Amino acid sequence: MIDVECKVCSKKQRVNNNRKDNYKTCSIKCRSIYKISLTHKNCICTNCKTEFHLKESQVKRYNRNMGFFCKMSCHTEYKKEFYKGKNNPNFRGKQYDDDGYRINHYQKTGRIKEHHYVTFNALGIDKIPKGFCVHHRDCNIYENTPENLAMILQSDHRWIHKQFGNATLWAFCHNKVTYEELVSWSNDPERCKLLLINLNNQRNEI
Repeated sequence: MIDVECKVCSKKQRVNNNRKDNYKTCSIKCRSIYKISLTHKNCICTNCKTEFHLKESQVKRYNRNMGFFCKMSCHTEYKKEFYKGKNNPNFRGKQYDDDGYRINHYQKTGRIKEHHYVTFNALGIDKIPKGFCVHHRDCNIYENTPENLAMILQSDHRWIHKQFGNATLWAFCHNKVTYEELVSWSNDPERCKLLLINLNNQRNEI
């Protein structure tokens, strides 16, 4: 047997161990009150301002950027207005994507990230090969000159940023950190050497 407490009147009772997890109330009267409390109106619809009930677990679980809605039609109506103009991910006048990369409109390719367009022109390609990405040497995503760009494996891209960080890579590109120092700070010197050689060779190509 174990002591439990009623969720309504706080009355204590002794019940079998197998009932402790499901125990809620001590009587039918308390159960009625408890059920009503589970359906109290705790949310206001962002669209029509109607009060409605939403489970506490749902309120905590979901990150609702546009708010809470009492029905699907309210969500649809509000979404139409919410995504008008600059809030629309396909907005034609959008100059930067969600990661801060510059977007331009070009006659041949349409809307495309500027550093991708520069790389495509320099290498004579029309898309990034699978598993690759475009790396900014000095980690300044607004510096989209051919000399500052290189195409490397996504795994190498993640590794070099995690290994050194933006500040160290910027310092290396501006001759404030030597090649030998950068290699010595790495936990995998051989991989670091090969990656730096690849970046250096591409400087003459892009």
